[in-house]
Amino acid sequence: MHTQRSSFTRSILRAVVLTAIVVVPLAAPLGASEVSGVPAVVALQQVEPGPRSDGFEPVGQVPAQEQMPAAPMVMAAYGVVWVLTVAFVVSVWRRIGKVEQELREVEQRVAQEARRK
Repeated sequence: MHTQRSSFTRSILRAVVLTAIVVVPLAAPLGASEVSGVPAVVALQQVEPGPRSDGFEPVGQVPAQEQMPAAPMVMAAYGVVWVLTVAFVVSVWRRIGKVEQELREVEQRVAQEARRK
């Protein structure tokens, strides 16, 4: 039982590391963004509040420092979902294989006991 848990933990750890390898490069440009030479954090602090809009604002009317590219985030989200799905399927596949092996061992024991009687 201990080896099953440790192998499951290792496979989860692999999935997390692989997810980090895929997501970090995609998200890095978002954290390092600058608006006209000023880091994004400072640019956001310098934005003056304007008239509040309660309705929909088309993207063309939103200032550049408030726009955020969606493509890297969508790709990262799909990457995370795929990595977790593959990790789950592999985990289930391995556990089913172990159960089948244990079932074969039980069948062999039952057959040996039946031969003895």
